[in-house]
Amino acid sequence: GESTTVYYGTDALKQALEDAEEGNIITLSSGTFSAPSNFNKSVKIYGAGYEDDTLTGVARTFLAGGLTMDGLDGQHPDYFYMEGVWINGEVIINKLATDTLIHGTKFVKCRMGTIRMKNNSDATIFRQCYIYGNIDGGGSIATGFIAQNCYITDRVYKFDTKSAVLVDHCVLSYDDYSHGPYLFKNSIINNWLDLGATAVN
Repeated sequence: GESTTVYYGTDALKQALEDAEEGNIITLSSGTFSAPSNFNKSVKIYGAGYEDDTLTGVARTFLAGGLTMDGLDGQHPDYFYMEGVWINGEVIINKLATDTLIHGTKFVKCRMGTIRMKNNSDATIFRQCYIYGNIDGGGSIATGFIAQNCYITDRVYKFDTKSAVLVDHCVLSYDDYSHGPYLFKNSIINNWLDLGATAVN
């Protein structure tokens, strides 16, 4: 049958990720956790939320550092999922030498710094996230990239023109570098759109 292992302390996430098998679920309590050096497995990680809940008294889950996906043995983890975590740094998906496509990365109800997409990707989703920085495509090809119901303090840019990037029901501080395959749908942009971007209501 299934078993549950409990880890304690600020390094609990590091230890849980190291011991996890593909497809495992990691549940984090409120509190501060050290960031693993590499998120390299196809796991689901659930936190208690990225803000303190004053109504229930539940405190946030805080990741003390950024989140980097470098892959393992030349492969990125497909279908990595994270929900309810404040990531105190950038989210970086590094480019692999093999140029392997990464599938199905998903962040829900998280807070994070700039997102740097350096590897080609498919079906990457950021939903109900607070992104204090850019979504930087890094020249990568992203098919089915979706930012939905997010607050983005900067811009979405630098994706390869062969990408398909949907920004849906988001608020952006500005987006003056949106050259490329961007569709802004039902979003509020506090500046202007530039060549190559489309906005629809």
